[in-house]
Amino acid sequence: MLINKSVFLLGAGASAASDFSLPTMAALIDDVSFNRHKHLLEFATKYFPNKKPCEIDIEELITYLDFIDSKYSIFGDTPNPNIWHVKNELFVYLRERLTNLAPKEYCEKFKRLFAGHAQEKCRDTIITLNYDLVVDKTLASLARRTQHGELARESLIARMYHLIQEIVLWGEHHLALNQT
Repeated sequence: MLINKSVFLLGAGASAASDFSLPTMAALIDDVSFNRHKHLLEFATKYFPNKKPCEIDIEELITYLDFIDSKYSIFGDTPNPNIWHVKNELFVYLRERLTNLAPKEYCEKFKRLFAGHAQEKCRDTIITLNYDLVVDKTLASLARRTQHGELARESLIARMYHLIQEIVLWGEHHLALNQT
């Protein structure tokens, strides 16, 4: 018996091609909101002197921060306690930026692409090179629902959510991941 199977390999630019026109990592920094973070702006000015913040690739910025924060700084500087302020501001900036960008609904293009995933006997696979909220919301929109509108427990996306929503680290402590 021959089973048809498709494998979808999504690169980092998949969300940029969605209905939401999300930026890639190279275009994630927005000058106006970035400039409100004093320590982060000072850091970017020092290590990227010939670029405006909006020209900095966020992955390069994170890499520089990690190198500087390591105890064997490749830049010749000793680790600076101020780097924690920079990292904290980067996390705040990214949370703000990504919250504003996060799609509230599913993507029609992706819904057509992944329509087969709603079928109970679907054997297709989606491989994404990064966590993709557009794909996640689209798959959730395709999943079977209970009479109360919640994801049906047996749906693949509900089982995945169950795996990532509550993680027991050790003992009785749980790390709950919000799915908003």
